Amino acid sequence: MSPERKGESRKGSMTFIEHLEELRSRLLKSVVAIFAGMIVCWVFREDIRLFLEAPLYEAWRAVPGLPPPSPLSFTSLIEPFMAYLKIAGIGGLFLAAPVVFYHLWRFIAPGLYRSEQRIALPFVVVSSLLFVVGSIGAYRYVFPVGFTYFLEFAAGGSVENHEADVRAFVPPKKPAPAKKAGATAAEKKTAAKRAAQGMNRARWKAKIAQQQAQRAAAESRDASAGKLIRWLADRMGSGPCGEFSAKRQKSDVYLRYLFFADRCGEPPAEMIVSRNGRPLDISFTWGLPSGGRQVFAAVDANAPRAGQYSLRVVRPAVNKLAPMLMVKDYLDFALKLLLAFGVVFELPILILFLAWAGIVDHRQLFSFGRWFIVLSLVIGAILTPPDVFTQVMLAVPLILLYYVSALLAYLFFGRKKKA
Repeated sequence: MSPERKGESRKGSMTFIEHLEELRSRLLKSVVAIFAGMIVCWVFREDIRLFLEAPLYEAWRAVPGLPPPSPLSFTSLIEPFMAYLKIAGIGGLFLAAPVVFYHLWRFIAPGLYRSEQRIALPFVVVSSLLFVVGSIGAYRYVFPVGFTYFLEFAAGGSVENHEADVRAFVPPKKPAPAKKAGATAAEKKTAAKRAAQGMNRARWKAKIAQQQAQRAAAESRDASAGKLIRWLADRMGSGPCGEFSAKRQKSDVYLRYLFFADRCGEPPAEMIVSRNGRPLDISFTWGLPSGGRQVFAAVDANAPRAGQYSLRVVRPAVNKLAPMLMVKDYLDFALKLLLAFGVVFELPILILFLAWAGIVDHRQLFSFGRWFIVLSLVIGAILTPPDVFTQVMLAVPLILLYYVSALLAYLFFGRKKKA
């Protein structure tokens, strides 16, 4: 017996039959707790379903070009009942998680020393907390990113952002009054000084004119290059679907969007104009397409000052699939992800328990890390639906949890062995 175990003893030894009786008792109590949780979740099944559907509808509204969200469908009479039964079952497991972990620990406890049995309460609390944290992380972060990606990939439209700057309106200056004949000596001195300043101003204006000419030549070259790029884009069927411009006339700003109908086909489904980052309540009027072009125009009346206008053009999906989701498929997908992330987040408890029992140490954990990266991808493929995206979304936190657990094993148990 090791020095730290002196004076300690385990509980009375149990026979194999007694272990089976203990296992049966703990399993029965855990099943009763899960069944009680199922009853509670069955009462609130509609609320739980709406809670699970919320990330889907948020992602649906965020994807451009999609029609308004529609309710989930079903193809058989028994399908909604089975979906609600699965919601109740998984929800009951979540509610009964503390009881399940408690009975799991009580089954293991007889084989431990008395000092080791004192961690029963921390084990139950931390295990339940990690299970819930993993599921909440999947709901809050994985669901929105994953659903948005899948909807954009299969049925999303396209978005183009355009910008245009306008200058403030400067009213014309009033003409200066005519000077009287017969200037005084002071006025002549002032006139000579102004003449000298005028010569300097003329040189400055000539320099400015030279710079403007150079800039105009560069813009002309850029315009020629832009025409070449647009010509190539037209021939290749790519490139932007329109050009946006804003022009001020006195206190109004005239907005114009030239849509290339011959290149992009379907006209915009939504056009949102913003001035200095703030959306404006402006509607575009459009004319009939002519020569493969279609003009959309609007007016920002009494624009307060100069600013930057931006236009967000949303085009509907072309030659893509139309979403029609089934309640059974979606709930299977969502519940499986929640359960998988909850189980994966129990990894620190398992590793710390093995390190505490002396089965592994931090050196073995760090050396096994590169193999665990491959193993985490395999675990992600088993626990998630058959797609690479959700597999990686599960494997990444699993790898991070592994290395955090190895670091905690070093901090809590590695230093004690050195001492």
